[in-house]
Amino acid sequence: MANGLKLTAAGLGLACILDGSGAGACDASPLIVYRDDATAPGVTFESPEELADAPFRRFAGDVAGHLRSRLAALGDSPVEGRVTVLRQGLAGPGDEVVPVPTPPEATADACRIVSPWVTLSVRTGAAPRIDGTLLWSERQFLRDRLRSDGDGIAPEGPPDPFPRPVFEAHAATYADEVLLRPPDTPPGDLSALPPELLWLFRRAPQSTRGPFHGMAEGAVADVVAEGAAGQTALTRALIDLCLADGATPGTHRFDDIAAVSGIGRPIIEKPIATTEED
Repeated sequence: MANGLKLTAAGLGLACILDGSGAGACDASPLIVYRDDATAPGVTFESPEELADAPFRRFAGDVAGHLRSRLAALGDSPVEGRVTVLRQGLAGPGDEVVPVPTPPEATADACRIVSPWVTLSVRTGAAPRIDGTLLWSERQFLRDRLRSDGDGIAPEGPPDPFPRPVFEAHAATYADEVLLRPPDTPPGDLSALPPELLWLFRRAPQSTRGPFHGMAEGAVADVVAEGAAGQTALTRALIDLCLADGATPGTHRFDDIAAVSGIGRPIIEKPIATTEED
């Protein structure tokens, strides 16, 4: 603008237009917001610095900054919409959980990403708009490792957190059928356990000195730490599918980590070792 300054998502995350005197219109609704449903369900924050979980805070700041830089390159038009950077734990705090948000509906003029990590709808041009979710899901971290390690086919469907009683019941089943069995007795039937939980339980400390679900949740933190760099790189790369130069309308759909082997770098820094003999 010749006589003023236009702040798009590259500024404060707001869609603002200021004239030369500093007056003007500013949309008070942030373009990018943050939620940590694992520690503060349903609470929306306007800055990643407000997030309590350090790994998620670093991820949120990185991918939001990348998104802002891509949106700033669209030009002077203010960007409308809402993108939520969302953390979901492996298990919710109670009987009910907030499901993974559904992807935005497709439109003829939008570039759309549908995946377990990023769901976005991006419309560029004279009236740019972006809507969607950048998801940091502990359950999806487990599914990615299960698939990457070749230990099985990851389950289909959204990686919704487990209700707390369901998760604890699964952990108790594993403890009863594996850890509390008499010596020299083969494990009991574990077929009812979700594959990603069985993968986790086998790699958690094999101890019943405390509730086994606590041992499993401690192991989740290790999996997340090892996959954080890859999650960040993958999220940035998926954003670029709709916001880098040459992006065109259409839908990019990815169901699991095997489908994105050529996109980003789903890095695992150090494999987590099993603590149980197979």
